[in-house]
Amino acid sequence: MSVVIQNQAKIHRWALWLMVKQLAKKAGIHKYVISGSYRRGKWWCNDIDLLVPIKSQAEGEGIKVMLKKLGWKPTPNRAADNEVVFSTQFLKKTTNGIIVLDLFLAPQGSWGNCLLFTTGPKSFNDDIREKLIAGGYSWSNPRYYTHILSNKMLSFDSESGALAFLNKPWIAPHRRK
Repeated sequence: MSVVIQNQAKIHRWALWLMVKQLAKKAGIHKYVISGSYRRGKWWCNDIDLLVPIKSQAEGEGIKVMLKKLGWKPTPNRAADNEVVFSTQFLKKTTNGIIVLDLFLAPQGSWGNCLLFTTGPKSFNDDIREKLIAGGYSWSNPRYYTHILSNKMLSFDSESGALAFLNKPWIAPHRRK
């Protein structure tokens, strides 16, 4: 279910970079990628898409606890992080509006799939879904390509590996359509 955020702030990419750098330091996040529109080179972003590699579910839960301690509120009426939904959305009120933080947690071995999904854009991801379906796979859980008949799950350490599986070349994020 998608939640509409009233008074959502737009964030300039330089301000977003600084905010994430400070947030990561305070929350003890040592590795991360700012994905979404930021990674695609947009100057203005509607939200913060933060992809964080984790070694365990407990590590991911610890990050969420730290974000709450730093004043970020989980979005009400949204599914919690589970095997199907691998993100948790947080909100923070500022004088310029509400900042939306989408936290994506990537278990070991799934970095490529997760980075591909979180970078987008939607049209690029829709093309990937079409190729997966044609090959008998699903991308209902962004961490894995799941074979529809056998439920075998495939994940890749890199975007290029995830795209190579589909016979697609790697395309720089700012060129993705």
